[in-house]
Amino acid sequence: SLKESPRRATFAATAAANSMPFEFIDAICPADLRRGATIEGCRVDITDLRWTHHERADPRRQQTPLTFSEIGCAYSHLTCWQLGKKRGLDHICVFEDDAAICRNPQGIDIPDAADMLYLGNRVPHNKDGEITADGHGTEGYVLSRAGIRKCLEIFAVLYMPVDLQIMAHQWCNIRRKSRISDYRRDLDSGCYLNARVATRPYCHHPDHNESQMYPSDSQRLVAERDRLRLELKALHRSTSWRLTAPVRALKTALGLATRSAKRAPGDHS
Repeated sequence: SLKESPRRATFAATAAANSMPFEFIDAICPADLRRGATIEGCRVDITDLRWTHHERADPRRQQTPLTFSEIGCAYSHLTCWQLGKKRGLDHICVFEDDAAICRNPQGIDIPDAADMLYLGNRVPHNKDGEITADGHGTEGYVLSRAGIRKCLEIFAVLYMPVDLQIMAHQWCNIRRKSRISDYRRDLDSGCYLNARVATRPYCHHPDHNESQMYPSDSQRLVAERDRLRLELKALHRSTSWRLTAPVRALKTALGLATRSAKRAPGDHS
């Protein structure tokens, strides 16, 4: 959670309502990055931008592959993982401060061999908790000791938003040939994550919450405006093609007929 974030009070209230003890970890914000904040064991590399095709309709990707907010978000998750490793914990449970706690995760049933367990309601899954499609879910998850080790290896180089880079290195996505997994960089297969989803969520992401990527209403509105502009351009291109296609086809036919008529006088066959 960002320092002095108004979300802290809301998170604390939902956690208290579910008798869940927790510890706030100060997130890294764009201002920290401008002052030179870094994370030991992680470097940012944006020399390979193939993954941005996964979000080609997102207006942010027209301007930058990674925003300062996305880098800060990834660094903040890394801070939690490094803290879990330093403390020698068997599991860590990480929540972003816009997660609304709906159940106490203490005593949670973590499937055998699971490195990661999503706790929210935004990752598609079947009744057994097996992931069936791409989703979003870093508002709440559990990492095992092995999961912490693997994530720290995966993020030795940061090149995607944290949720996408995690998904790209999950066995379930690699096996079902999810497009996002095609963009992962070479890594020892022993670092791939066995990820599952809690069949009953322990938290949810309120739909009305503005994105962590847009810390102010004005930035959110600008992003929404840009998104709508892109959609309108795409619609215009599509509509223009449908309206002009018959005309172009008619012109082509007339052109062929005209050329045939011009050739006709000299054609003695």
